[in-house]
Amino acid sequence: MARYASKELPVKPTGPSKDKKLQCSTITMVDLRHFHRSFYAINNKLKQDAFILKHLIAVKTKRLRPRNNFNHYKSRAMQMMYRVYCGSQKR
Repeated sequence: MARYASKELPVKPTGPSKDKKLQCSTITMVDLRHFHRSFYAINNKLKQDAFILKHLIAVKTKRLRPRNNFNHYKSRAMQMMYRVYCGSQKR
């Protein structure tokens, strides 16, 4: 169990976000602690991975932005969004 346990709580995200979809700064420490405890209450790594996948949404990339070096550009078809549903936030 110690291998998959956290030593301390994560740092709360700070700063206002320009994107209204990102609500990292609105999450409370109580909600963050609840999510953290829920994740680390699971002793099995595969079940922890499933817990993460349960809170992950794959979204098709809307716009592919080319870089200066076209030879090494690897386009991403998908991007990952993480969702933490909290009691303090409206759904």
